[in-house]
Amino acid sequence: MLKDLLCIVEGGDKPSPALFQSLAMVRAYKVSPLFVAAVPGPPPLSTIFGADLVEALITKANSEAAKTAQLVSAQIIELSRRQGCDPKVIEECRPLARVLKELEEHARNYDLTVLARPDWPMDVSSAIFERILFGSGQPVLLANSRDTYTEHFKTAVLAWDGSNWASRALASAISLFPDLKEIFILTVVGEKNLGDLVPGAGIAAHIRRHGIKSTVSCVDLQAGEDNAGPAIAKYAGDVNADLVVMGAY
Repeated sequence: MLKDLLCIVEGGDKPSPALFQSLAMVRAYKVSPLFVAAVPGPPPLSTIFGADLVEALITKANSEAAKTAQLVSAQIIELSRRQGCDPKVIEECRPLARVLKELEEHARNYDLTVLARPDWPMDVSSAIFERILFGSGQPVLLANSRDTYTEHFKTAVLAWDGSNWASRALASAISLFPDLKEIFILTVVGEKNLGDLVPGAGIAAHIRRHGIKSTVSCVDLQAGEDNAGPAIAKYAGDVNADLVVMGAY
């Protein structure tokens, strides 16, 4: 069962969906959270334009990162206290490589890390997500912006391809969220070679042994798409799932 979580909150024009989702889970599951205001500063630089200029630029960028981290931290504290939570918050505004290392080490000490869904594969958010996902050894929950946030995860879609990664993700979800009542097992056909996989047959029985209802479905890869993501997202929306469970590699 979920006992603690790490929430990584980055700077932005609006409060992070990771913060709102984490606070909803803190209320529902009574977990112990750690919030990190993560605003990486610039990396060390060398240039032909002179050490004094570089130092001045780095100093300014570091100052701006620190100010943003303070604003994010204040935002976390304000929103948390409105909901009756006295948060533990730390600020990370060092160079990105150092911040990634610290976040990875923090994540290993918590059941779950909550992040906002990255918008672009080459930005800082994606670097943080990838480092936590593959370096922490713990599951990651990506939060999307929405009007309301889930307190109790009761329905989930399992993206099932028969892999060990999908199996581990399922085990984590069942362990973390005891309120799960139904899991929709979805196999997307056409993205990869699934071999002799019988879609969902064995895993459905496993899920039912945990007292959770299971439904097995197969859909074809959507026309014009080269990955299963859009098909999974559409299916999850159609069944109004609280959570999508999937492996990563």
